[in-house]
Amino acid sequence: MSLCHFVFGSLYREDRLEEQAEEFIEKILLPRSLKASPCPEFLPIVNNPGAKWAVPKSAVQLEGGGVSFGRWVQSPPVSLLPCDVWMISFCDVPLKKLHQWGPSNHYGQLGIVFTNDFKRRHGIRNVQYYKLRGLEKDRLVKEYNAAVSRSDAVERERLSKTLLGFRKPEVLWREFEELFGMLRVSVTGDGATNIDHITYSRYETGYVFSDEREARWVTEEGAQFLPFEEKDVLKLIVPNLEIGTQVGNALEASWAHVPELMVYPNSP
Repeated sequence: MSLCHFVFGSLYREDRLEEQAEEFIEKILLPRSLKASPCPEFLPIVNNPGAKWAVPKSAVQLEGGGVSFGRWVQSPPVSLLPCDVWMISFCDVPLKKLHQWGPSNHYGQLGIVFTNDFKRRHGIRNVQYYKLRGLEKDRLVKEYNAAVSRSDAVERERLSKTLLGFRKPEVLWREFEELFGMLRVSVTGDGATNIDHITYSRYETGYVFSDEREARWVTEEGAQFLPFEEKDVLKLIVPNLEIGTQVGNALEASWAHVPELMVYPNSP
């Protein structure tokens, strides 16, 4: 397996490849550092049988700033509580299979391949993916909810770090859009009220997260930067030869040795 970190995917999706490369050089390669960002993840909470559940998209704003729900349904066995997690994401995939790695359509084709020693040294761990059906019987989910019930703060914190940091849904199920997520109420400049329903907003329903083969470095807000050394870099991946030249020229003056540049392999 190869630990790859792809960068500035939003610029790739907008076909701004030269700007993407400039950001890569200035913000990652020259300072030799990666930066974490907060990502929404979801903590599985076992529900009481027979309870009712408010449908988030039925929310309406009340006078005085309150929120009311127009639709209630039978509670699902497990609810998913949104929490922000500070992390840096990688994919752990063989380089010879990159041409089959579908998430490149979202994350782009510009990035770094790191050594296994870098992965071990910084405690970067692979994500495990869970199914929604039967999640209430998952061992870690049961242990977490038992710790909550007995008010064991230490065990609850330990388990929540694993469930949030290194577990993820296998698929962005329809239930996320219908039942889970977080509501954000805001007031616009003209006094109008907006109610936003926040889930995994960058992805479409049905997106298969398990295809990403994700690994993560999880951190705290106050420790966002993960430095690396030249020896930690196996290769640099570029979308084409022109971008490869742009990156290579920028590193010649600041790196003792420019890593091997690999053009992202297209599907055969």
